[in-house]
Amino acid sequence: MEQVTGGIVMIVLYIVDIQIERRIYYDDVEGLNAEWLETTSTLVLSMSTTNRCTFRRGWSNKWRAIEEVALLSCPYNLKITTDNSNQSHAETETEIAPLVFPLTVHVLSTIPVALHAVGGDDGPLDIGVRLYMSSYFG
Repeated sequence: MEQVTGGIVMIVLYIVDIQIERRIYYDDVEGLNAEWLETTSTLVLSMSTTNRCTFRRGWSNKWRAIEEVALLSCPYNLKITTDNSNQSHAETETEIAPLVFPLTVHVLSTIPVALHAVGGDDGPLDIGVRLYMSSYFG
């Protein structure tokens, strides 16, 4: 679970367990609508089942797939577990439940994410992050 601060075009995530900060840019994702509510400092992310056809001045209109910012799982297949090996002597497993769209995120809220390796071909290996979400549309 990660702590979140919000902005106009990105979410800043702090992964407590490995003490790193990552950003998810959601402004150029096809099928993802974002609304920032300034008075409550709340971000609302929702999925659109229709194609997004907006154009901006000076924008190359290269939309990223939603799978680049969210790990989408089907609601009927939700058995993701993690091994808490840093616990003392007891073997425990924790089931992680995904969030659903529309997602309402407040500043410093805790949300589940999926970590994955990025790079490594001819450059350094890094850690990427995606929201862990459940959707019938994914």
